[in-house]
Amino acid sequence: MAKQNIPAYFNYWGKARRDDNDQGEPYHLLPYHSLDVAAVGSILLSKHNYLLTRLAKLMQLPEFEARQWCIFLLGIHDLGKFAETFQYLRPDLREHFWPEHPVRYKNYHPRHDSLGDLIWQQHIKKSVLKNLDADEQLREWINESLKFWVQAVVGHHGYPPDSTDQARRHFAKHDQESAYAFFTDWQNLLEIDFSSLPIQSYEQSPASWLLAGIAVICDWLGSDQDRFKYHTESCELSLEDYWQQIALPTAEQAVEAAGLLPALPEHDLKLRQLFDYIQQPTPLQAECAAIRFNDQPQLFILEDVTGAGKTEAALMLAHRMVSQNMAEGFYVGLPTMATANAMYERMATAYLSFYQAGEKPSLILSHSARHLSERFRQSLLNANRGVTKYEKEESISAQCNRWLADNRKKALLADVGVGTIDQALLGILPVRHQSLRLLGLANKVLILDEVHAYDAYTGELLKTLVKFHAALGGSIILLSATLTRKQRERLAQAFGIQAYHSEKPEIYPLLTRIGADGQTQEVALETREAVKRQVNVQFIHQEEGVLDQIQQAAKAGKSVCWIRNTVPDARSAFEALSQSLPKDKLHIFHSRYTLHDRLQIETQILDYFGKHSTPEQRSGRVLIATQVVEQSLDLDFDVMISDLAPIDLLIQRAGRLQRS
Repeated sequence: MAKQNIPAYFNYWGKARRDDNDQGEPYHLLPYHSLDVAAVGSILLSKHNYLLTRLAKLMQLPEFEARQWCIFLLGIHDLGKFAETFQYLRPDLREHFWPEHPVRYKNYHPRHDSLGDLIWQQHIKKSVLKNLDADEQLREWINESLKFWVQAVVGHHGYPPDSTDQARRHFAKHDQESAYAFFTDWQNLLEIDFSSLPIQSYEQSPASWLLAGIAVICDWLGSDQDRFKYHTESCELSLEDYWQQIALPTAEQAVEAAGLLPALPEHDLKLRQLFDYIQQPTPLQAECAAIRFNDQPQLFILEDVTGAGKTEAALMLAHRMVSQNMAEGFYVGLPTMATANAMYERMATAYLSFYQAGEKPSLILSHSARHLSERFRQSLLNANRGVTKYEKEESISAQCNRWLADNRKKALLADVGVGTIDQALLGILPVRHQSLRLLGLANKVLILDEVHAYDAYTGELLKTLVKFHAALGGSIILLSATLTRKQRERLAQAFGIQAYHSEKPEIYPLLTRIGADGQTQEVALETREAVKRQVNVQFIHQEEGVLDQIQQAAKAGKSVCWIRNTVPDARSAFEALSQSLPKDKLHIFHSRYTLHDRLQIETQILDYFGKHSTPEQRSGRVLIATQVVEQSLDLDFDVMISDLAPIDLLIQRAGRLQRS
């Protein structure tokens, strides 16, 4: 029942406990929950300067105004909960608050996120326009362009809102009036002035992608009932009192505990300081440490032979961009879980060098089977125990924020991410919470390895990801040993440089730099002496001849790999060789193992044929494999045999031959 002198919008619940036996108040008033979420956004943007700067640029507003608008929008994210169809999800509370108004319509569909867009489009927006003395340009902006921002925040449950229904079916007259009253009081509290906005119409719409991600993360944190205690009595606190006394202080604790604030990076480190194992930089690495670029978003394409240190070169570029405040971290996307696991192992001992002493940056592994990675599981255990390691101990333990790691949607919010490329591609696909992934990538240098390896479908998705990341102001580094000129030009065009055409199409190795301002640069590189070689190619036309050559090489103490095009062929070869080679010296690796077994075999293969293997371990060993070993895994064989394959794959396979 509405109380005298208390705004009617306090007669709505926003959160309620599912179990009456839970301790604390049984429900949380809707206006208070709305301010909880807005407060998280306020604290996040006040402490996350890079995110605020990027958001303000996309919104085309000064930073203070952009922050105020974002806070205001977050405060109206749950307008749909004013609907009687939502309120009737708890009939007891609906009856408690509005006994004099029988429920007319009980079918709760669509959800409250879509209901929020309905009440904005069909009631609140009309009331704003009616009460605002606005010129035609401002009216058009409120009527059309502002909808992108509103839809971004009301769609905080991961899907765009559906506005095809009628608001009056779901909102009684007193519901509409209450929603508008809350909207107006919240607007006045923040001193939001519609008429003072510099109107840019649809040019401001890209900000909606970041707003949507911010709304998701703020709603998650603002819904933590262990921190944001439920309040059921509106007479205790006005909107302003709750905002200042409860919402903002609690939000500061929530943001700090979540680990969302970026770690402070080191500046202007040399290559040796980042990677102490590099005695002499390769030509590619040296160029990446020296090449000049401005603070505009950049696209780098690194093309060099396997073994040229492309990963370290890319990370050097990423460090330089972070040092210039062009990003705050990086995400390394790889084609397979096996390559992602291998990269995670490498980064776990190196990433702390990128950040200042005393900082605790988070490193997250992101793919569908990361729970099977022993190193990643250990980092979660350490985080759960609150273990802090120092000096040499710290250098061998990945620090992991458990809140960020508890699902893959939040994983991209970590300072440093390593995973499969699909985790990044989900940011541009119509899947739930895709905007959260875009938000996680927005402040990072996006590093994608083996970009030549994707089929036509994934290649189109890759170009779209490049386009979105560039539009949000991000920089990208692409790595490949066998990229074609056409692929390079298409990726540059996706970055936004439509007129780009390679000036040195026949040069290899090559470093290509493309700035968002249209400046392009192509640098021809030397090949490191240690990886210069001639590969002698011998054709063997009968399988018996291949088997005989493998047996002879194994008896001579050489390590051998035969890459087959299909799993049945690999199994057949393994069976044939098992008749003549020792069982402990013959191995098979393909993609049809269970994930647990595949990871175990992968680790074993890296032990036997990786860069840290000994001559004794390698001697006489034979690996029968499919394409799973041809990219990103740091393997080395004395003899490489391949079935017929496209030339780019043959080059990749040759790169696993006598690497050191």
